[in-house]
Amino acid sequence: MINPLMIETLKKPFRQIWILKHPFPRQTLFWSFLLVIAALVLIIVTIGSLSFPVVLRFNERQGILMFGEQAQVLGVWLSFLALWAINAFLAEFLYFRERMLAYTLVVLNAFLSLFLLAAIVTIVLVN
Repeated sequence: MINPLMIETLKKPFRQIWILKHPFPRQTLFWSFLLVIAALVLIIVTIGSLSFPVVLRFNERQGILMFGEQAQVLGVWLSFLALWAINAFLAEFLYFRERMLAYTLVVLNAFLSLFLLAAIVTIVLVN
């Protein structure tokens, strides 16, 4: 059974995050984080079936430019997650100073999430 006091304890740190109190940044951050998690699920589901070495970068004219290990696909995801987190923290920090810049960073997170998903799908489909 869920204790109401435990739920209030879990909600307490999130009440101090001001950017989450407004609907546009909250929903944008939620959906972009959901796309990042979807990319992680796609990596976990398909990483066992990827052949070694994994094609990480290719060009239409030159062909395959970079091979790597299966763990490097997770490194791509981790680098995008780090960028997402930095943008989210900067958006929170700048929310009362420059609201337009904070909204720009939140929207940039959405584009980064879409780009990450496209990159992971491309890596999976190429291999």
